[in-house]
Parts: sequence; structure tokens; C-alpha cells
Amino acid sequence: RWGTDIPGQPSPEMPFEVYELVKDGKFAQIFGAFGVSLDSLCWEQDKILAFVEDPPELLHQQGYGTFFLFKVKFDENTKNKREEFFVASADRIDDGQLKALAYRLSNVYVWSAEDRSRFVVPQLV
Repeated sequence: RWGTDIPGQPSPEMPFEVYELVKDGKFAQIFGAFGVSLDSLCWEQDKILAFVEDPPELLHQQGYGTFFLFKVKFDENTKNKREEFFVASADRIDDGQLKALAYRLSNVYVWSAEDRSRFVVPQLV
């Protein structure tokens, strides 16, 4: 509904790291805690899709989210050009079906560490 399904540039395979949430926080706090630019934590949408399809065991299997940061460039050919960060959430619900959602990075919901949600980022050097 936010117009985030915009194909990006094809990107090469990249190593990644999976972290589990150990302290309650909002998306901006969680991704900000890596201490690097948000751009360096972003995924291309094609890579998110590939990740959630294979290997499935990396997704949280108990109905809790696995989160990916991505950026969308809107209105590239107009004077209203802007970029916005979003968070994709993917998880398997009880019957094994894939559920995917998108949130704005600015979402104010506080994610509970008790759920051990997973955050997937490109491998940090």
C-alpha cells in the first residue's frame, strides 16, 4: 500500500549475518545499534525474496518475524524525489505458509526481546 514493490538493480550474492533480538526496541533503535550507515544494512528486494524462499530454516519458525531493512527511491524523475527506509518482515505461520509484511523504519512499535525476532543484515566487515 506504500508503493514499495519497486524493482531494484540486480545485485550479486552477498554474505549475511542473522541476529536475534536480545533487548526490546523500535526498528530505528535496533538497526541504529549496528553503528554503521543504514544504507550499508539494506537489502535489494530480489535478495529478500530469495532469502525467504531458500533456505527456509533461517526464518523464525514459531510465527515470529525475520526482518530485513530496505530502501525505496520514489519519484526518481521528478522534483519530488525522495528515499525512504522500510523493514520487510517474513515468517512462517503455524501451517507453514509464508507471511510477509512491510513496515516503515519510523514505526513506533516496540518489539519484544522475548520473541527473539531475527534481523538479517549484509555481513559487516
